[in-house]
Amino acid sequence: METLIDNEAVKVTILTNSSRNVVFCFTGVGHAMGGIDVQKEEFYRISESATTIFITDKQRQWGNYIDFDEIRFRLEPYIKDKKLYAIGNSMGGFLAVVASRYFLFNSVVAFAPQYSVSKRIIPTEDRWDKYVNKIKRWKIESLEGCFADKINYYIFGDFSKKERVQLGLFPNQDNIHKIIIRNNVWNHKVALKL
Repeated sequence: METLIDNEAVKVTILTNSSRNVVFCFTGVGHAMGGIDVQKEEFYRISESATTIFITDKQRQWGNYIDFDEIRFRLEPYIKDKKLYAIGNSMGGFLAVVASRYFLFNSVVAFAPQYSVSKRIIPTEDRWDKYVNKIKRWKIESLEGCFADKINYYIFGDFSKKERVQLGLFPNQDNIHKIIIRNNVWNHKVALKL
C-alpha cells in the first residue's frame, strides 16, 4: 500500500490493480476498542478486484478540514481514463457523497450515512457529539448541493428513529436510491449486518 497524502486532516493510501475500475473507500469514525478510538481502512477486500483508494478523515470532522482539490490533484495519474466508484459507512458514506462534487463516480454506495451532523440542521443528532463539538469551522454543514445528476447514489439505512431522521433529509431524485432495511434493531450497523 502506498501513502499519497498523510497530514493532520487526512490520510490517502492506494492499492493499485490492473483493473480499469477504481474504488474510493471512505473510512468512518471508527470504533472504540479497549477504550482507544481506532480508524482503519474499510472495505479492504475490494482491492482484490480494483485499484482501491482509502481516504480517512483523521480529525473525524465530516470533511470540514479536508482539501478535496489537493486529493483530486494527487490522484489524477491513478484515475485518468478509469471508471470511478465510491463506498463508505457512516461518516465515510457522508464523505463519499461529498467527494462526488469533485470526482465523476459511476455510482456511490453509502451505508447509514448522515445527511448532516450540525445541530443547526438536525438539533436532535447527538451520536457523534464527541467529534462534532470540535468542529470550529463548518465548510460542509450538510449534503445539500452535493448530489450530481449523472451519478447513481445507493443510500442504505435502517428503520430506527435517528436513522430515519437522517434518511428523510436526503433528496428524492431518480438517481438517489434509498434502500431502507425494515427493522429498527440494526440502528447504525447496516453495513456490518449486510
